[in-house]
Amino acid sequence: MYGVSFDEVTGAKNVGHVYQPSLEKILLLKPDLILSTDAHQYKLLSAIAPTVPVPYPNYKMPVNKAFFKENLRYVAKIVGEETKAESVLSQYQIRIEELKKRIGNQLEQAEISVLFHTDGYIWTIIKGIKPISPILTDLGLRYKFALPGNGAWNLSIETIGEYDSDILFIVDIDRRGASFYFKNPVFRSLKAFKNNRVYFVTPEKWYTLGISAANKVLDDLFKYLPYQ
Repeated sequence: MYGVSFDEVTGAKNVGHVYQPSLEKILLLKPDLILSTDAHQYKLLSAIAPTVPVPYPNYKMPVNKAFFKENLRYVAKIVGEETKAESVLSQYQIRIEELKKRIGNQLEQAEISVLFHTDGYIWTIIKGIKPISPILTDLGLRYKFALPGNGAWNLSIETIGEYDSDILFIVDIDRRGASFYFKNPVFRSLKAFKNNRVYFVTPEKWYTLGISAANKVLDDLFKYLPYQ
């Protein structure tokens, strides 16, 4: 489960896989409103209850837009909770300012990279999509990212040196553990590995798209980034 803990969804009903929800289970819940993505079967869902497709991030969206912020505002407008959404985003911004103050100028010259790794695939962040990208932007930190169409989804082990940086976060989706990477000579040759500035973080926080995950990523940054 990505973005939220099990405690945060206590009482929620599981209606199947995110890309193939069970229409029968949804029908039994008798929902008043269904929020779906463009990938779901709108006609079938709308026969059960009023259905509103929620935009999914795509690589045509402006890179200066933070998807998790726009997504929250979009859903809030649907349910008439715009004021609450802005309050949540204000609290996020307060945390951003607090972390910026703690970091000070210690990372002015530093560069950060984020690598995702699963099932033989390695990829990095696309600017503006996952929360980590706009979070690092909001913090005023320099980070490496890929542009759509530039092989962001399938880096080879031989080319990850292009994303060598002072600080490296690895999202180990298969949960191999740190020893797997420290045994690999390519990873071990990276600057962050040599300087003990590589951090292993969980996909439940970092491989997600919403405001809840954004705050959990911030929790990790408060933990790992240096401050005065």
